Amino acid sequence: MKITIKSIASCLLAIVSFAAMGANAFAGTPSHLISPSPVNGSTLTSNSLSLAWSTGTGVSKNVIWIGSDDGAIDLWSRVETSSSDTFIVPTDGRVIHVRIWSLIDGQWQFLAYRYITQNTSSTITTPAADNAVLSGSSQTFVWTAANHADALYISIGNHPYSTDLAGKWETGSTTDTFNNLPTNGGPVYVTLWSHMDGGWVSNLYYYTASGGN
Repeated sequence: MKITIKSIASCLLAIVSFAAMGANAFAGTPSHLISPSPVNGSTLTSNSLSLAWSTGTGVSKNVIWIGSDDGAIDLWSRVETSSSDTFIVPTDGRVIHVRIWSLIDGQWQFLAYRYITQNTSSTITTPAADNAVLSGSSQTFVWTAANHADALYISIGNHPYSTDLAGKWETGSTTDTFNNLPTNGGPVYVTLWSHMDGGWVSNLYYYTASGGN
């Protein structure tokens, strides 16, 4: 068999043409979120997450995953039969991750999105700001309780989330005074825990003890 430049060129052209034809024959476009879905990375304004997505190209099935970590399904995993759906999500300020899976020619592909959930957990209002200086060895804290919180707990410590200075369950009140706090000018960490929607969520605050001069 005589091999010529022309035959080599023809062979290469055939290979390229076959590759292009194969790519076009088997390629598809996965579904992606569309309006009225929230903008990727935005903060939600309620516990309801409404999503809508395109049909894509060559897509035979969609599955939605929603989780507290990328690729997790601790919140939702649902096979979809339409192009929109609504999901109830936490309202504790966490970041949630959404994956929309598309089945194309027997292969699964996904696109990923993330949102910040609305934070409706209990919050301390007095002292008003992080890094505020406490009034002394005795300090009154005032908070706003979440409407659907069925238990509250306050912990105070020298380290984040610790209880080495104080720890107390709070019932039926939105204010409490804590004594025997340090007066050395050091950091004081206050955590307001709320039990809501079957789990615990927290807001951590940083203050400075009085004194220390």
